[in-house]
Amino acid sequence: MSEELDFKISSGLKDIIGKELITDDHIAIFEIVKNSYDANAKKNTITFQNITKEAMEQPRIIVSDDGDGMSKEDIAGKFLFVGYSEKKKEGGGSKDYRDKISERRRRHFAGSKGIGRFSCDRLGKKLKIYTKTEMEKEIHTLTIDWKAFEQDQEKEFETVKAVYEKIKTLDIEDYSVDNFTNGTILVVTELNSPWDRSKLLQLKRYLQRLINPTQIDPELGFEICLEAKEYEKVDEEYSKKGKPWEIINGPIENIVFEKMEMKTARVTSEISEDGKEIRTELFDKDQYIFKIKEKNTYKHLKNVKVIVFFLSTSAKKTFTSTMGLDAVNYGSVFLYKNGIRIYPYGEPNEDWLGLDKLKQQGWKRYLGTREVIGRVEVSGNQPEFVEVSSRDGGLLKNKCHEELKDFIVKKAVTPLRRYVVEGLD
Repeated sequence: MSEELDFKISSGLKDIIGKELITDDHIAIFEIVKNSYDANAKKNTITFQNITKEAMEQPRIIVSDDGDGMSKEDIAGKFLFVGYSEKKKEGGGSKDYRDKISERRRRHFAGSKGIGRFSCDRLGKKLKIYTKTEMEKEIHTLTIDWKAFEQDQEKEFETVKAVYEKIKTLDIEDYSVDNFTNGTILVVTELNSPWDRSKLLQLKRYLQRLINPTQIDPELGFEICLEAKEYEKVDEEYSKKGKPWEIINGPIENIVFEKMEMKTARVTSEISEDGKEIRTELFDKDQYIFKIKEKNTYKHLKNVKVIVFFLSTSAKKTFTSTMGLDAVNYGSVFLYKNGIRIYPYGEPNEDWLGLDKLKQQGWKRYLGTREVIGRVEVSGNQPEFVEVSSRDGGLLKNKCHEELKDFIVKKAVTPLRRYVVEGLD
């Protein structure tokens, strides 16, 4: 006689989809910022308070945005529904909702797994959420004590409770919010690791690579701001010295590619939106060298653009003077999907295109990751580009992924090499 049995979920699941899946603090904040982006926010502010040795109060991280916010129904039916992603549900089965566009702001979505909210577990032991929709007058709050999940692994996940309440007002000055008509504020306390000035500068550089401004609709906009008021006086000193890369407070900007255009050779190769044609152009600073149009033979690729710069001596100097570090420590060729970075492509020592391997083999003096920097832009509804669940695992290694790598190397890196190394013989 057969019978049906139910799965039981241990409270230990929290660690698996939280701090064990989110491999470092920078990725945790990266995931939280992506959630703000998906909530149609125009601004996301990451605030660090009481993090210096002189601080008398408990350190905390506050991430606030001016996005859609959540109702009580959203909190109960979506935020607290583990693994649930409305982005997938709205897509209707076969379509990936991360690539559908918001009707209100025409924005492509960055997340789809329904587990990014557990990034807060990586940062600290307690989380308090304040959230409000534009149509509501009151503010919803939710308090989560992550330690409660760790007390007994035999305890079932759903028996660990989060505390909800509704409030009428919020002292916005305490949370670095100018006006809280709508949006979400995450307050993380009992931090799992310290944050000093050096770590904050690392975070700033990490976030500079998060957004590709050329793929973000300027009418919609998305600004990330970093705030640590305890370091404002130090920032002022670095500002006087003309060292913007040492400044923590303020908007996160990345203009390095704009400055590189007038300093070195570059190749741009683009597969048309309909996937029929490849257009490749080569420039040396402001000098036009050539343009090629050809039929696209990559069956799985469309609406993809790659731009690769040669890191000449002049370009390296420009990079260092702009970013405050050597290009080799910044990264190489980054991958963006609808303006949001896919991690870890482009990280230092991440040779996802195999350029260093070819260079080590001495094959026609190939350009390695130390000689090139650039970005790949995948645009539109392209569910074939699937991110794996691990937040530092990149894309699913399918045919589309293999064709993308081949396209970048053959249509961008190779003509650049032929020009700067061989003189287009």
